[in-house]
Amino acid sequence: MPSENSAKTLPWRNPPASVAESRAEDAALVALLLERSPAAASAVWVRFAPGVRRILRRAIWPHGDVEDLVQDVFVILFRKLDTLRDPASLRPFVFSITATVAATELRKIRVRRWLRLTPDGILPDQTGTSRDDDGREVLSKTYAVLSRVADRDRMAFVLRTLEGFELLEVASALNMSVSSVKRRVARVHERIEREIRRDSGLTAHIGLPARESKEQP
Repeated sequence: MPSENSAKTLPWRNPPASVAESRAEDAALVALLLERSPAAASAVWVRFAPGVRRILRRAIWPHGDVEDLVQDVFVILFRKLDTLRDPASLRPFVFSITATVAATELRKIRVRRWLRLTPDGILPDQTGTSRDDDGREVLSKTYAVLSRVADRDRMAFVLRTLEGFELLEVASALNMSVSSVKRRVARVHERIEREIRRDSGLTAHIGLPARESKEQP
């Protein structure tokens, strides 16, 4: 992939100061990319690779390394760049490709699991100098739920809740309406909360209100 040093020759900041500036710089980047500028390719890598890597890691965790998938995203990006109608929309274009790559990998993971070519998805132990057992258990339960929901629900949750994307950005990346994004994210939230509420210790750990008892005093 392009080097970080060559990206520094381009006259813009990373990240941009505003949304308008970001869109203008993305349009300039696309124009240079279409001219096969190596510096522009490097700038795109520096600008988007950290977010792409983070999204992929959260989308498919705990199943393996994501570096090959990051490379795949940029290969597809450079190959399909001439199909981008609005050059200022480079950011949603990149993350739409990222979502597609993640969904494809999730399907492959399920197929391998069905064929018993990989472990069954149980979260591996993590070692370190300190341990947060409740936090690890919450994370385990969260990803256990994510492993069972539809791919588009999972990606909507990852982008909106874990990555903090705006609703319009999520809708654009996943090619769905804002109302659909809201429904999908809420659906995943509800399933995660139901799973966590079964353990009163975990409920207290993440600050969820205790479920009211149906029994009358």
